[in-house]
Amino acid sequence: MEVKIRNLKKSFDKKIIWDKLSCNLRSGEIVSILGRSGEGKTTFLRVINGLEDFDSGQILIDDKIYNPQNQEKRQIGMVFQSYNLFANMNVWQNLTLGPKYHKMDIKTMEEKANKLLNLLEISDYKDQKISTLSGGQAQRVAIARACMLDPKILCLDEPTSALDKEAIENLIKIIKILKVQDILVIIVSHDLDFVKKISDRILTIVDGLFKEVEKKNL
Repeated sequence: MEVKIRNLKKSFDKKIIWDKLSCNLRSGEIVSILGRSGEGKTTFLRVINGLEDFDSGQILIDDKIYNPQNQEKRQIGMVFQSYNLFANMNVWQNLTLGPKYHKMDIKTMEEKANKLLNLLEISDYKDQKISTLSGGQAQRVAIARACMLDPKILCLDEPTSALDKEAIENLIKIIKILKVQDILVIIVSHDLDFVKKISDRILTIVDGLFKEVEKKNL
């Protein structure tokens, strides 16, 4: 799978954030995006996910143009910086809510949920409320939930911001597993050490354009 971003333009209150944002991304890549505050890094993730519209340009997946609101067909998952988990539900309920909405077969849903719980080593917490989990555990739940609908692209917004050193190392292992499964992982982060450890490619947004950066130059 190949994702082509072509001359995306996005503005807020007539202020242009970027107007010729372009890049090519591929399955099995871990791509990190850097840039100063206000350059539109998180906005880019939200646009890719169909959570925000853009003014002009194109997003192509395998050379097919997709509407920014047509998120379901693009199979894109997102893990927000705040995780956006439902605190009044337990882990299992958070994982299965989306599949139930999409009317996934119950047996398939349960198999997927159990597989992800085992893969991310959170099976012991499946009956616990979200409010009882540590930051690292909650993040694993958020990743599992995002993967329940078999995304081809997974976006992570500032994934290390609430994690200690051990949890970050665990996160790196998890992301590498996703890479092996041929998922395109797009990360927005200010954590340069994490970015250098995990990334296949590093892009920075400068003056509304993507520029590729070599790790040695960070």
